[in-house]
Amino acid sequence: MQITTIESIVGGGVGRSKIIITSPDGSQDEMDLENLFSLTGINFKNIKSNELKITQTIKGYSDRGWKLEQVIPLSVSPGEHSTGIFMTRYLLSKGE
Repeated sequence: MQITTIESIVGGGVGRSKIIITSPDGSQDEMDLENLFSLTGINFKNIKSNELKITQTIKGYSDRGWKLEQVIPLSVSPGEHSTGIFMTRYLLSKGE
């Protein structure tokens, strides 16, 4: 199973951030995350909210027998502009 978090780095709060959960059968679910920036800059309240949602999501799967096997971080920035994404993939396994 894979859980992917995508956190947008777009000024003014116009970015989109999500959690995408891909089940072993290939089906996917999405949940919204807060954007890291608001009109006034970095929004620490949103970061705290995202951390809680991500942690609760992973813990929920752990409580159902899934084991966190690997975490793969990635960041993408197109260059000069203050835009980009932080993406993290959490790979989980479950013994049958």
